[in-house]
Amino acid sequence: MYCSRFFVLLQTYNTLHSSIAVLQKMKKYLFFHLAVFAVLFAACNSPVSEKNASGNSDSTINWHDTCFAAYLHIQDYYFAGQYDSMQAEAPAVMQLCRQHAQWTIYYNAWERLAENLAWQQEYERLAVEAEAMRTDAVKRNNDYGQAMAYYVLAQGYLVQDNFAEAVNHYEQAVNHYPDSENPSMLNIIYSGYSQALLHLDAYDRMDTLHRQWRQLLDCYPVVDSDPKRDLFANWRVQYYFCTYLMQMERRQYEQGAVTLDSAAYYEVIDGNIPANINLILRYRSQLANAREQYAEALTYADSSLQMSVNIDEVTVIGALEEHIKALKGLGRYAEALADHERLKQLNDSIIQSDNREQLNLLNKRFEVAELQLSEQRTRSHFYLSVAVIVILLVVVASSIIYTRSIHQKNRKLYEQIMLLQKVESPPLADTANSASTPLYVSICELMRQEHPYTNADLSRDDLANRLGTNRTYVADAIREGSGGLSFQQFLTTYRVNHATRLLAETNDSIEQVAFASGFNSRQVFARAFRNQYGLSPSDFRQAHHHL
Repeated sequence: MYCSRFFVLLQTYNTLHSSIAVLQKMKKYLFFHLAVFAVLFAACNSPVSEKNASGNSDSTINWHDTCFAAYLHIQDYYFAGQYDSMQAEAPAVMQLCRQHAQWTIYYNAWERLAENLAWQQEYERLAVEAEAMRTDAVKRNNDYGQAMAYYVLAQGYLVQDNFAEAVNHYEQAVNHYPDSENPSMLNIIYSGYSQALLHLDAYDRMDTLHRQWRQLLDCYPVVDSDPKRDLFANWRVQYYFCTYLMQMERRQYEQGAVTLDSAAYYEVIDGNIPANINLILRYRSQLANAREQYAEALTYADSSLQMSVNIDEVTVIGALEEHIKALKGLGRYAEALADHERLKQLNDSIIQSDNREQLNLLNKRFEVAELQLSEQRTRSHFYLSVAVIVILLVVVASSIIYTRSIHQKNRKLYEQIMLLQKVESPPLADTANSASTPLYVSICELMRQEHPYTNADLSRDDLANRLGTNRTYVADAIREGSGGLSFQQFLTTYRVNHATRLLAETNDSIEQVAFASGFNSRQVFARAFRNQYGLSPSDFRQAHHHL
């Protein structure tokens, strides 16, 4: 339905789009396009009137019954112990309830998921789930959802034998339970609340709770014509079970017998549920043993034991315990010993089963932890790889930018060098000027024609002897003609100029160029070249080759 509506809206948008095609090239209409599409998208995702596939209104559908039927399906999984199927199906049921605002069923389904965690001993997940449920209910201002959240926590504490915390949370669940809500779940809360108080020997609080519970039951009398009479009867059976346990703790045996009779009466109306019938038989055996009526206790224990075989091992153990007490009371110790052996085997079997379940749970938690760790490692490796790639990209980009800037700088320096000397001609004057002397002109001419500066050992005396003068006149002539250069600076200038030509015209190494130009080491040459031109010999050669 939503997809077809989207295509209709998209077609409408295309029509609008074509009607303003002339304006599309103008940037100021970009906002108009975005606004129109946003409106259409919002309309596509907005709630629409409920229609079925044929276009008829589905307002006649009873969504409460539909959602409740779906909930009963997952509840069947719960009671059958098919928890994986329940967990797989429950999210869809909750989604259906959210869509049609069936919040009571929604929180009941959520409670089933969370309570199952208590029986699986996954208490940390249970606490997280209960808090999520409470937060969701507070956001919706739904008291029933909050009551369910507190009930789930109470169940978790009860399973852990933390009865004080269980009592606190049961009380919170009762306080939040809305008066307008169906009391079915409230009866279950009362039952757990009563058991927790019993373990704390809080009999006064139990009396208060049971009076409150009884007042609730009186509002729903069991009437033959009422279609819910079996449900109301079941509430009373649970009430009488809890009342009986309190009376047994107080040694109120006469009242306990009356209470069990009431439970048996309402259990017939409830439909004679095997587990409840068996529990009544066991309680009668327990009561008879407490009154030292061992023959009667043994009769009830025999009946309970026969039924227990078709229920579960825990029920068999409860029946065996009362059976053993009755046999001991009758002095039938050999039979009691045989029952003890059977009881031990059953307990060992349950312990082994519990150990296997705990081991499976630990293995499951270990596997989850390993998966989380692997995911974390993968994520860390991914982030590290991204960081390394980013760093490498930054380094490469910086290197490219830096290299490009160096090349540009070297190119400019090279061009300046070429303008200064044109490679073939030294920058020093080869002809006389106002400061030149005949001797300086002769020196420059000798340098240009014979290149004596390529001799690394050339001295002023050598140059003076070749020109027929003395070393002092040579130094004075160079200083006056070159504008203040010393003899060594004068030679270095010629040597660098000579090296410049070799760098531009040959493929000789930097060291070969240095020695061929009159320098006695590569380091001295490089320093002199950089001092004169502002870049290294290798940068000069590279700049020349890139021109």
